[in-house]
Parts: sequence; C-alpha cells; structure tokens
Amino acid sequence: MLKKMRYVYTVYEEKSFSKAAERLFVSQPSLSAMVKKVESDYGITIFDRTTTPVSLTPEGEYYIHTAKRVLKLETDMRQHFRECSKGLNGSVTFGGSSFFCANMLSGIIRQFRSEYPDIHVGWKELRNDELAGQILQRKIDFAFEVDEIKVDGITSMKFGSEEVILAVPVSFAINETLRDHCFCPGNMSNGIHGIYETKPIGAGAFREIPFVFQREGNDSHTRGMRICENAGFAPRVILQVDTSMTGYQLAIAGNGAFFVRDSVLWIEASDKLCYYKLDDPLTLRDIFLYYRLDGRSRVEDTLLSFIRDMVSGA
Repeated sequence: MLKKMRYVYTVYEEKSFSKAAERLFVSQPSLSAMVKKVESDYGITIFDRTTTPVSLTPEGEYYIHTAKRVLKLETDMRQHFRECSKGLNGSVTFGGSSFFCANMLSGIIRQFRSEYPDIHVGWKELRNDELAGQILQRKIDFAFEVDEIKVDGITSMKFGSEEVILAVPVSFAINETLRDHCFCPGNMSNGIHGIYETKPIGAGAFREIPFVFQREGNDSHTRGMRICENAGFAPRVILQVDTSMTGYQLAIAGNGAFFVRDSVLWIEASDKLCYYKLDDPLTLRDIFLYYRLDGRSRVEDTLLSFIRDMVSGA
C-alpha cells in the first residue's frame, strides 16, 4: 500500500507522469498502471488527466491529504532508525556500466553521503559478464544491471524499470513517412516529454534501414533481435559495439538506427535523431541491483536499506 501511495504522491508533487517516472526510476507505462490500480482499488479518480499539468480531483485532494500524514509518520520512523546507525564507517563498491555510474549512482551517492558521511562509496566500470565473479570475490559489493544474473550466492532487488525506444538518424528518409509516430527534439516545443505522447509503431516499419547493435551477450542485443524477429524480419546490422553510449553516438553520427533506453533522452536528447516508441511488450524491462546473498557487512546492509527506502519513495 505504501509503495502505491508514494507513486501517487510523486505524480502529485511533479504534476507530471513523465517527470514522476524519471524520479521513481520506472517507465511511464508502469507508473500509469500503478496509479490506475490505486484508483480502481478505491473506486475513485485521483488525477484529472485532461489538464496540463495534471490536477487533482476532489477525491484526489482527500487522498493526497491523507497520504501526506501517512508518509510523514513512516518517514519519521525511518529517520529515527537511521539516526541509530549514525557513526558507521567503512566502504562499499558498486560495479556496472558507465551509464549507470554517470546517471544513476551519482544521485544515490550524494544522498547517502549526506546521511552517512563516514562511509565511502566507490565504483568500478565493468562489463556485464564480469559482475557475478566480482561480487563473489568481494571486489565489488553491488551491481546495477538489466541482464539477469543467475549465480548461487547472489540475489537481487528490483531498482526500477525503463523503456527501450528506437533512435533513427534524422537523415533517413523513412522519418518523412512516419511523422505521426516520430518524436524529434529539434522541431517540437514540449521537450522530451513528447516521446510519451507519440503513437507506438511496429518495428517492422524499419526493416529496410541499417542498424547499430551492441554485441552478443547482453540484454540489449538479445532484446533488440527479438523485437525485430517479432516484427518478422532480421535487422541489417552494419556495426556492433561494446557499450550503449557508443552505439548511441554512432546513431547520432548517422550510421544507423539504435535501440536506446528512454532515460537517455533526459540526459542527451539529440536533434540529430528521431525517436520512436515501439509496439512490443519487450520494450519494457526492469533494472536490478545485485548483491551477495549472505555474508554482507553492516555497512553494506545499511546502504541496501537506504536504497530500498529510495526505491519505495520514502
């Protein structure tokens, strides 16, 4: 119940489903589904979605008034127990791709160190196939990854979710025929929120254009291939790369279409690309935090609890 309440309250604070989704590390479709579930549970409509920005209905005002009181009580309780843990010192190390380091971990470190200044948080940039071994060897303590890690001694928690979209160079003629589905930051006034307002399109529309892919062995490669397969074609891959950001830069340079995570738009939306939401359930994927099942230090467990609180919106 509390998680759903925090999701609704975040939409209220941001006055936007897309901004709330970014803050909560979830995709906008997942957030919308969660809010609709709350509305269905109570038989009410909390948000008037016909206004810009979204506004509260009378029932929504009462819900938010009550939610403030409930969430304040829980926040006070969590803060009390955190105060009991102050004075801890030591270090923890994360591992993962450069994208997670630059765009997700930085916010966690900043917030965590404000409450636990004596705990050092480090980072190692690693390939996805290196993560499990590094965790078990205690060279790192936590890892962010979208790929599934099934190794004895390692467990995980869902950190968030994201949507995979297709980035196509603006120079490709196909964009002219798909204007109703295309989002291009260079010629739209509503910012990156526009991607969520476009009509999804089947990947089959892009069967004739060249693609840039990440190499085999990671989720992005497998997922991209399956999305194309579901649409009835094999993509014409002209380049394969090791990292998602390299692939993204090659797409910006006009080499080919590239599957990217939607959060890239919040960081580096390029007017040299057109972005498309694809009509395939495989475009939605979860982000996981992996860590040792047993033998964690008190410092590790403190940071793990902190991240759980952050994910749940405390």
